[in-house]
Amino acid sequence: MRKIIFRVAVTLLFAFQAFAAAQTKTADAPAQIKTSIAIDSATLSPDKSAIVTITLENTSGQELEISSMCSFDLRNLSKESVSRKRVIVGDRYWSPLNITNGTPTQLNIIDPEKLKQGIVVGRVPEVTLKFAKDETKTFKVDLTKTLWNDSMYSVWPEENLFKIVPKGSYALSLSLQKKGVNVESNEVLVSVK
Repeated sequence: MRKIIFRVAVTLLFAFQAFAAAQTKTADAPAQIKTSIAIDSATLSPDKSAIVTITLENTSGQELEISSMCSFDLRNLSKESVSRKRVIVGDRYWSPLNITNGTPTQLNIIDPEKLKQGIVVGRVPEVTLKFAKDETKTFKVDLTKTLWNDSMYSVWPEENLFKIVPKGSYALSLSLQKKGVNVESNEVLVSVK
């Protein structure tokens, strides 16, 4: 009986080590896309455009096709928000977008009957991007034309930036999500007026 327990324990130990090694390789794998952003003006106000230039660089060393969802993130830089150890309402805002044309991402409604009852059941559409080896693509998006919401809410963003995000200082970044991998851009400091 002891031999059987010992063999099971050793087998489980090796299986766990192999699983942990595979997870480490996946987590440490370099991103195939390098993402960066720049903004024309660090001051965001309702009376002017806020153009963000998004640069995606294929660093995979080969042709690449990815299906992904993109979203902007505004992280509140107020003293109260930065000093907290957890995120609460008012700390982060997000705006999902179709990176190819700079428009807000709309959910694909999959249950119209539920929608009639006020319940939204939908899927987030992914955008497919194709890159040649070592290709860099650039996109321009106007933040005032995208839709925003607090990231703590479960409601899909549907309001203008200035109706949702209070005045203050924020760090703007872009997130590119693909198959469980999240690629983050650099942060750009902005001020909402």
